[in-house]
Amino acid sequence: MIARLRIAGVASLGALALALGACSDSPDAADTEGSVSNETLAKLISHSGEVGMLASALEESGIASAFDAAASYTVLAPSDEAFEALASGEVPLDAAQKAAIVRGHIVPGYLTLADIGAALDSSGGEVSIAAMDGNDLTFTRLDDGIEVSSTDGQAAMLGSESLGENGVVITIDGVLKAPPGA
Repeated sequence: MIARLRIAGVASLGALALALGACSDSPDAADTEGSVSNETLAKLISHSGEVGMLASALEESGIASAFDAAASYTVLAPSDEAFEALASGEVPLDAAQKAAIVRGHIVPGYLTLADIGAALDSSGGEVSIAAMDGNDLTFTRLDDGIEVSSTDGQAAMLGSESLGENGVVITIDGVLKAPPGA
C-alpha cells in the first residue's frame, strides 16, 4: 500500500523512501509502541470518545463501512472540539459535504506517529502525503510535536493514536478540509 502513497520530502526522496519502508498494510510490520487492538478502524472510531462527530460524519456519509474491509488506512481525526466549528454553521452539512471533508483526512496505509516522525527525521523536516481526496497533507515538526496542513487548514497532532487491525486513528486539533463551497 505504501507504494500507492505519493510522498515528497524536502530533502532526498531516497532517504524518505527508506524511512517509510517500514510502513505497511498491517500492524504486524509496523513498529508501534502502543498496543494494537483487534478492532477494525470503523470500530475504533465509533468507540472513541474524542471523535464522536467524526464517527457520525463517517456513518452519515457512508464511508464507515469501508473501514471494516481489509485495506489499511490512517485517519487524521479532528477532535469533537475541532469539528464543532463546522457544525455551528448556519447551513447544515449534507452527506456529500461530510464525505468530502472526511476524505481530506484519510491517507492510505498503516502509518503511526512513530512512522511519520521517522519520515520527518530522515527527510529534513517536511513530508507530504496524498489524502484520499487527492490533495496533499504536509507534515512538519512543531516544537516537540507534529503539525499537519493542507490547502484548507492546519492542525497539531495531539499525540493520541489508536491502532487497529486495519488502520490507525490519530487525533488532531483542527479540520484540514473546508466544506465544499465554503
